[in-house]
Amino acid sequence: MKRLLLVLPFLLAACDSGVSVPTETAVLKSSSLAANGGSCTLANGSTANTGFDQWGYNRCAHIFNGTWEGYCTEPKRHAVPDCYGVSRTTKLVMKWNEEWDRGNAEKWLVPPYAAWLDNEARGTYVDGTPYSEHFKTKWDAGCAASHGAVSSNGGSCIWGPFEILMDQGTEAGEHFWWTKLTPAGYGN
Repeated sequence: MKRLLLVLPFLLAACDSGVSVPTETAVLKSSSLAANGGSCTLANGSTANTGFDQWGYNRCAHIFNGTWEGYCTEPKRHAVPDCYGVSRTTKLVMKWNEEWDRGNAEKWLVPPYAAWLDNEARGTYVDGTPYSEHFKTKWDAGCAASHGAVSSNGGSCIWGPFEILMDQGTEAGEHFWWTKLTPAGYGN
């Protein structure tokens, strides 16, 4: 089992509402938002344009809807188009809330946070093996206090202060539950 675990260092980017947006809808919305030429102020104080950029980010809407290549080659990352062993054409949707942006801006030093992240990928590894993955995480006081050893809910921690709520997907047609808390929601 190759298990990529969509738990890449997404501390620079992440996800929003928990509902996947079909590509056609996202493209339609991005072109209409871009035509309006608006902007928003992010939690770190910087300004971002509305709509999707060339890599797949819509930072104002807290969503990435693009390919693995867009994620890997985004200027803050400067990675090769098939970074982490995933094919550059693999579809990737990441959603996060504003608290995730606040945590990133504060380098996660001013807790507590109500931050959450949802990532979904579907495509192949660079060797052609098909895979899909749906990963959910949130900031957790237990993970933060124990430096990633123990979550408040008995779950697994990742990246220090985050609890893995759910990580499931397929590899070569076989389904796996790598992590599943019950319930696997974001809670309050």
